[in-house]
Amino acid sequence: MKKQVVLIGVLFLIGSFLKLSDTYAIGNRFSDVKEKDWFMEDVNVLSADSRQIIDGYPDGTFRPDLLLTAEEFITMVIRASHFNLAISQGDNWAESYIQKAKELGYVKEEDFSSYTKVITRGEMARIIERALWVIEGEQHYANLNNYSRCLEDILDIPESLRKDVYKIYGLGIITGYPDSTFRANNGLIRAEGAAVIRRLIDKNQRKRFLNVDETFREDLMLIDSDLDIVDTKKINNCDLSICIDYFKPIELQVSDVEDLLLKRYSKQNICDVIEYIKQKKGLYSILAQKEKWYLIEGDSICIYEHQQTGKNNKKRGSFITINSWYGSEMYKNKSD
Repeated sequence: MKKQVVLIGVLFLIGSFLKLSDTYAIGNRFSDVKEKDWFMEDVNVLSADSRQIIDGYPDGTFRPDLLLTAEEFITMVIRASHFNLAISQGDNWAESYIQKAKELGYVKEEDFSSYTKVITRGEMARIIERALWVIEGEQHYANLNNYSRCLEDILDIPESLRKDVYKIYGLGIITGYPDSTFRANNGLIRAEGAAVIRRLIDKNQRKRFLNVDETFREDLMLIDSDLDIVDTKKINNCDLSICIDYFKPIELQVSDVEDLLLKRYSKQNICDVIEYIKQKKGLYSILAQKEKWYLIEGDSICIYEHQQTGKNNKKRGSFITINSWYGSEMYKNKSD
């Protein structure tokens, strides 16, 4: 009898989190969710979704700052994937959802020591990245290292989770905080969980590179190779800073350089720059000048070849950095 009472209590609490009443319209359903809240629309849309992804508590609150457990978030993702399963009997109410997540590949045996513990933002990223493969199929990602430049706390993200974070950040499913941090080890709150799930199921809600300059965001989307690019918002008057790595395939990198320059200058005016870069055929060839400057449409462009010592102390060129500055001052200073 005692067991039955406990089970009924558990089911009641779970129902307050997940159960949906179709009588509610999409509006400001919860007393603690205000119109000014960044998550208001996400919460209201998901709580009115027929998949029964989320709901509030019996007192009419949503409790957006309450931390989610692994089993709660997994249940949300499985329901968002169009699986509405029965609540399991016994001590673990979410067992059927956890098993479905394992079956679909969203979760692996070694991922969690306990499903009742709070899920971290990094662990959330891993589940979402795997779910994307099932829901949408294979995703296209440009150079993942470029996404890392958008996050100030990249070294704080566990190495095993970094690629997952990069990937869903690159797709705009997560955006990080206004200070350009991701805080992978922080617990995931209900408001954040709602926002992430909505972006998972609705591509139109994805926000690409929220914390970076719009120009840099557009540049990242043009890159399909291993070309390295730096966010220049912290470099005075610098519009573009890219680096060709000659230890990696060259042709695609040069093609991306051309695309980035064409975004800024006319094709006719960048021909000399592209032809000069193409003179370096590979790892061991050297450009005519270590540092060469161009004045293009009033802007200063510098091509700088990095030398690196190889076997037998033989110098070899391995990188070319291309920087573009607004105005002609840099060019004039170097020319003088």
